[in-house]
Amino acid sequence: PSFSLLPACPTPLKVRKMIGFLARMLGRMLFSFIFIAAGIPTPLKVRKMIGFLARMLGRMLFSFIFIAAGMSHFKDIKGTGAKIHPSFPVEYVGGLDNAVLIACGLMVGGGVLVALRIAPRLGSLCLIGFLVPTTYFVHVLGMQEAKDEGKKMEEMIAVMKNTALIGAALCIFGYECGGSSQGAKKKAE
Repeated sequence: PSFSLLPACPTPLKVRKMIGFLARMLGRMLFSFIFIAAGIPTPLKVRKMIGFLARMLGRMLFSFIFIAAGMSHFKDIKGTGAKIHPSFPVEYVGGLDNAVLIACGLMVGGGVLVALRIAPRLGSLCLIGFLVPTTYFVHVLGMQEAKDEGKKMEEMIAVMKNTALIGAALCIFGYECGGSSQGAKKKAE
């Protein structure tokens, strides 16, 4: 009997061929990525393919944070509302529960729009619209009020993380507007 990490189950020949094709393509991409990272010239087709896959994977990973967190917060609206600082102007949105629901909608909606590239600019604006007030009213004010050094450090890390996510959302917005340095170089020539 042969040893296999996968359970012995019959798979159609087409599925095995597709898996083999995908494995070969992944191997070629990783090999080409090493060449690109090292600055070794590679064919334009390979560079475009790697660029496309990197952008797609980056959008998916970036969006997953918001989709997963939005779903988690939606399951515990009261608990999430308890984390919001009392100075947040809830009267403009009809109460604390509505503020949490709006935040969840911005996270999940923006994440889906960016991930699926349906309307990535609108999605990135939704995510920025969630991140800016959340960073201030949950983490900055939470850091200022924290008595424990561990809690202050935790909130400071959350502020830095959210700031980086705002930067990434701005990059997605700018990229989707067509503003890239290589595009500008090609137009100038």
